[in-house]
Amino acid sequence: MGRYNEILVGRFNRFAQKLFSMKGPASLEALDPNLFFTLPLFHGNENRYLEAWDRYGRAFQVAAQGVNSPSGIHYRNPAVSNVVAVFENLAFSVPTSGVAVDVQLAIFPNETADLAGATPPNSLDKRGRPNSSVIMSTGTEAVFTAQDIDQAFASSWKFIVTRNQEVTLLPGMTLAMQHRLAAGNTAINFIATWRERLLEESERA
Repeated sequence: MGRYNEILVGRFNRFAQKLFSMKGPASLEALDPNLFFTLPLFHGNENRYLEAWDRYGRAFQVAAQGVNSPSGIHYRNPAVSNVVAVFENLAFSVPTSGVAVDVQLAIFPNETADLAGATPPNSLDKRGRPNSSVIMSTGTEAVFTAQDIDQAFASSWKFIVTRNQEVTLLPGMTLAMQHRLAAGNTAINFIATWRERLLEESERA
C-alpha cells in the first residue's frame, strides 16, 4: 500500500536512476507538497530509451493499385498490446515528378483488419525492443470519409510539423493514410516515425 502523496508510477524513478547511474532505492518517492521553481533538463531522442520509449519508423512505397482503387497504408495498434504509440512524423511524397495526389489521414477507433501487404517497420534504437507492437500493412484501401482528421493535395507533404500535431494511437486503434479515390492512380511513398511504451496501470481504462 502506498504512502500519502507517494509516486506509484515506476518509470519516472527508473528514468532518473538510469539517466544519472544512481544506486540504491527509488529517488523520486513523493511529490513536493508546495509549488516551486524548477529548470528542466533538455532531453533528446537518445534518452527516449531511458524513459521506456522504443522508437520505430519506415518509408515505404505503395504501388499504384489501379483505377478507382486507393492505395493506402495502415498502422494498427492491437487491442491486446498494452502499448501507447505516438506518431512523431507522418508524410508522403510522389516519386513521379510534377504529380500531385489527394491524401487523407484518418483514425479508426475499433479496427481489427490489416491490408494485404505486411510491412514490418525498422527499430530506430537497438537498445529497445527490436519489433514494434504496431502492425504496419499496405495495399488497396477501402474508401473512408467519416474518420478523416487531415487531408492534403500535394506532391509531398508533412502532416506533423509541431509537437501538438503528434498523433496518439491507443490499443485497438488504427491510423491510416490513403490516396483519395480518383480516376487515375500513382505510386506513393508513405513515411512515418513513432515511439511506443507500455501503458501504466493508472492509464488503462
